[in-house]
This record gives sequence, C-alpha cells and structure tokens, in this order.
Amino acid sequence: MKFTKWVLSKGINTVAKRLEVRPNTVQFWLYGYRTPRKMKIKKLLTMGKGSFSFEDIIKETTRKQ
Repeated sequence: MKFTKWVLSKGINTVAKRLEVRPNTVQFWLYGYRTPRKMKIKKLLTMGKGSFSFEDIIKETTRKQ
C-alpha cells in the first residue's frame, strides 16, 4: 500500500490542494471508487519522487470487489 501510505503521510488535504482537486476525490481514490486520470497520475509520480509506482497507483485505486 505504498501509494496509500504516501498520501496519508502527506495528508489528503495537502495532496488534493497540490493536485487542484477536492479532498473527497483523493478519498475516492483511496477507497477504490475512482482511479486518477492520466495527468494526475503523472503529477502524483512526480510529487512522490519514487515512493510508489504507476502500478501501485492503479492497483490501489482500482475498484475493490
């Protein structure tokens, strides 16, 4: 859960503000209700500086059954 841990360590509100999205959008990603769009993933990867990968984001934000 590298991506989730990173978001929580930075703070949902902080991540949302830097990505110019609402905090509930970030929460939806963490709950698996939504997956970030391509441009947000690119920005997240830049912000994360290697803390997580593209695959981590997809795996952790894909709808959980």
